[in-house]
Amino acid sequence: MQQTPTLAKFVETDGRALINGEIDISNATRIEDWLINLGRVPLEVDLSGVTFFDSTALRSLLRVARHNGSLRVVNPSPSVARVLDITDTDRTLSRHPGA
Repeated sequence: MQQTPTLAKFVETDGRALINGEIDISNATRIEDWLINLGRVPLEVDLSGVTFFDSTALRSLLRVARHNGSLRVVNPSPSVARVLDITDTDRTLSRHPGA
């Protein structure tokens, strides 16, 4: 069964990657590739507009962090913060609310 991609908008603004919408199995790999190809050091990813964040999204962020050790999640939405807290990956992804 073909998966219909969920709506997510990802852009670079003011030197920071900004992702809005849902991140799930249908689009996590595209977002992962986009973040890796940005080639920014440091790489700050603003997830304040993310409305859905599943294990696939987390896996993609962890892969990006492995590729770019300067990855830093900033302004995580409640959906993102919950997953990071439950999985104890908030420190790995250097979460900095409001940064």
